[in-house]
Amino acid sequence: MVKFVFNNIFKLIFRHGLNLTRKLVYLIFSIILFTNCNHRIVRINYNKTSTENKHCDVPITNNLSLIDSSSQYIGSIKLKDSGFSSYFIEYETVRILKSEAYIVDANIVIIREEHRPDRKSTCYRCVADFYKTKNKNIKNIDNNYHLNNIQERVLKDKEVNKQNLIYILTFSIGMALTMSLL
Repeated sequence: MVKFVFNNIFKLIFRHGLNLTRKLVYLIFSIILFTNCNHRIVRINYNKTSTENKHCDVPITNNLSLIDSSSQYIGSIKLKDSGFSSYFIEYETVRILKSEAYIVDANIVIIREEHRPDRKSTCYRCVADFYKTKNKNIKNIDNNYHLNNIQERVLKDKEVNKQNLIYILTFSIGMALTMSLL
């Protein structure tokens, strides 16, 4: 089936000449450009004061019950999709969160909102809060965002991204074929 599709595309390209080839190249390039991502970092209530990219072994969780009266809110971060550059997965997000926690001297990161890759974006996106707390239970939390624990989710995300790429390429080829017939 794939061979049949590509053979017909090449026949169309050679039949209609360079004009269609140029259109196909521009179309595929623009689709790839707009489906990749790079986090756009929005810092709330703090500024990045250090250029060091160290990270601390701060626990990351989505369990808000760990925040009590002894907890001090430091700031928040939004990791959004900018629409350009390279593919970002949850590993990179965790690295950024730990690096930012080091900068603001937080000892716990609470992810309050997260979005997994889907047809809108190939990126893992989230909103997280940084806290300094005296709660001793943070050392014993089930760290669902430890690098070893996110591997299965990353594999699922990669599968979703493969399906999205197939969908986008199929749509692009269909659009190119439709444009060539007009």
